[in-house]
Amino acid sequence: MKLIRKPPTWLFTSGWQLPTNIGAYWLPLRHTYNLMWAEANMNASRQKEGPIARYRKLALEKCDAIVIPGQIARETILDHWQVNPQSLLYLPNLVDETHFRETVTRLRLNKRDLCEQYGLSDAKKVLYWSARLNDQAKGITKFLDIVDDLPLTILLAGDGQDRPKIETWAKEHPDFDLRILGHVPQNEVLQYMAMSDVAILPSISDPNPLSMIEAIWSGLPVLASTHNGNWPETVAPNENGWLVNPLDEASVRKAVEEIVGSDRGRLVQMGHASQELAKKNFDSEQKVMQFINSLLEQFPPH
Repeated sequence: MKLIRKPPTWLFTSGWQLPTNIGAYWLPLRHTYNLMWAEANMNASRQKEGPIARYRKLALEKCDAIVIPGQIARETILDHWQVNPQSLLYLPNLVDETHFRETVTRLRLNKRDLCEQYGLSDAKKVLYWSARLNDQAKGITKFLDIVDDLPLTILLAGDGQDRPKIETWAKEHPDFDLRILGHVPQNEVLQYMAMSDVAILPSISDPNPLSMIEAIWSGLPVLASTHNGNWPETVAPNENGWLVNPLDEASVRKAVEEIVGSDRGRLVQMGHASQELAKKNFDSEQKVMQFINSLLEQFPPH
């Protein structure tokens, strides 16, 4: 009722399927622009046809604009879902870049001491993996099975329903250095990133992961999945990282073997390329101002 009595200029909702948002679409709000945020990703989309897909199309087309985080969302909405939006506005997911860029850079100056403190060996490349422990979506044990004979240390940060399954895998592979860290406080996350050589996210399904944005701001090369919803904005293959099909074992294996064979000087240069890509695609002040300017240009206050 409050929306009807005092309608806003812009109504920004997220989640076309949520009851409150469904109601908002159909309210008789005069002089209000309906904007829907959509992290659309064809590889994470469950309802590709049928009544739910038809309603999704109807709801999205009813909005004055769909706000999307990047290229994959655009392709999913236009090509995969066959939606004809009234307008598309671009606003990427953003993080506190100074936190990841400056703090991790400072911690990296003491990388050797940190690695000794955590018992990390120079003989093994250190991969940082921030993920919810959902094996079906993240493909954790599938990835581990592919690389279990390589000289690696994997720092797995996150918790979730499949932690017991992953712990069982670790017990069955005692010679592989997998460290299941669970939920990690922010200050420790930054330390783990500073100690790592590469950040990885070889997910089978991942709408638009913040962890990849955090990784490139922190100056890490990345190994990312073609199923990650923001890979076009976070990975430039052969410049700042590797792009793999998580369902293609040969693709994954080849990329990880290249990481193992890379000297750390090259990885540092790739990390610099990551930060340049982050500045281009995820500068908070720049991207927010671009969004606001587009919003005011297309949907000015009445």
